[in-house]
Amino acid sequence: MGDSKYCIRCGKIKPLTEFLVHKSGRYMGNALCYCHQCNTEKNKTWRDVHPCNTTKWNHKRGYKTPMREAKECSLYLGVVVAETVLSKEFDSVIRMPHGNKGFDFYCKNGYKIDSKASCLRDPNRYAGDNLFWNFHIRRNDVADFFICVGYDNRDKLNPMHVWLIPGKLLSHLISLTILNTRDGLAKWSKYERPLENIVNCCDKLRRDDSID
Repeated sequence: MGDSKYCIRCGKIKPLTEFLVHKSGRYMGNALCYCHQCNTEKNKTWRDVHPCNTTKWNHKRGYKTPMREAKECSLYLGVVVAETVLSKEFDSVIRMPHGNKGFDFYCKNGYKIDSKASCLRDPNRYAGDNLFWNFHIRRNDVADFFICVGYDNRDKLNPMHVWLIPGKLLSHLISLTILNTRDGLAKWSKYERPLENIVNCCDKLRRDDSID
């Protein structure tokens, strides 16, 4: 079975090329247990059984609704809030197209800034007593700065903290975790930015449908 694998769903032995492979792994050992066909059928079955969950997931991440219209989407608020902060920190901030690789903003001084947003993790879903924010850095060594916006939850999306952190401090990380504790917040307090204008910006976005 050196060039083949057993699919636990359909019970067939198929070539390795018919199996999904984790982006960081090899065929053997890291190949997923479902063949392409079974994986597609499994995902379709889940979407058919959970249509509301699928729609809600896509909507919150701006996959179904255009980003410029998804004002309750954390991704949208993360980018807009970041732009508000950056406009006070840098001159002539330019927002890059959604999905631009490595960074979301560019300023006239040549700095590349990547925007990250996170909501407090639910203590019922994660081990440990302390709530925290988790920002996906993915070892991004392109950005000169990361602007990280921490929200309370996905229902209210009220910004609680905003950090502007030099890229050299985070580029080696897969993710950045900031604990919502006195010590955890103190560790990054040097990079925190004022929140009052950010809260007003989010409130206005929710009220005014004409804002881009």
